[in-house]
Amino acid sequence: MPIQYDIDKMLIYFKMNGYVVFENFTTPQKADRLREAHEKLLQKWLEHEHLESLPGGHIDRLYRYGIQWPWRMPFNDPEIVEHPALMEFLDRLWGTDDYLLSGIACDTSMPGSGYQNWHRDTSLSFDPPYPAQYSPPRVVGARLALLDIDEVNGSTEVAPCTEFLPHPETSSSHFDAMMLKQAGVPTRRVDLRKGSMFVKGPRTLHRGTPNRSTKPRPYPTNTYHTREFVHNRHVELTQPEYNCLSERGKRLLGNCRIVDSVGSSPRPFSDTDPAMGR
Repeated sequence: MPIQYDIDKMLIYFKMNGYVVFENFTTPQKADRLREAHEKLLQKWLEHEHLESLPGGHIDRLYRYGIQWPWRMPFNDPEIVEHPALMEFLDRLWGTDDYLLSGIACDTSMPGSGYQNWHRDTSLSFDPPYPAQYSPPRVVGARLALLDIDEVNGSTEVAPCTEFLPHPETSSSHFDAMMLKQAGVPTRRVDLRKGSMFVKGPRTLHRGTPNRSTKPRPYPTNTYHTREFVHNRHVELTQPEYNCLSERGKRLLGNCRIVDSVGSSPRPFSDTDPAMGR
């Protein structure tokens, strides 16, 4: 039986903290299949490119690499992309079911990766502090744990309740951890069990942490956004693939690109993607 989530409480938690976790979002078996499929893509990429010259492959030059997933199984599994609890959460967050999916991609933190600088995935110039009423972010990243993620292999560290932190310094692209420490801003790691989903808005301060394990730590993200959000990424799929989508899937991929064929070679995603917190 599918797990029942208290969406009311999850929306409150998200609005206060800037993120929320769906525990047991998918099965460990499905997470394993996705991880194995991703490892094949990553290996194919690394075999054909020198590690230091991957186009767009370095994220902050800290041994973090990102590739877009092709629109095929198991990467585009509708039980994940169109998960009813996630759809209900986003429907109610944005007050509509008319929003889009602009990409499925995976960030992989390699052994030896380091700390990122604290940062947002957007600028507060688009979302000024202290609005007259709560305004939800126009884009969210839904990140799936394909294995247990913790302080050993690099769980994301966040500063809860910083969506509208008004200090001008926090509007810059990156800033030093000492700033948060001196300001007394509390932080926490978001450790996840395999199969859990971490949904985060781009305004929340966060950073990637070191992968001290001996294995890569993949962390895929589905990027959902409102129709007015401007971006430069699109899902590519063929007309027959589009025709096979559910009605909800067709709405989610309303800005997709129909192509003659979907290439088998993985492609890098940009490190400026507003939903890809590392």
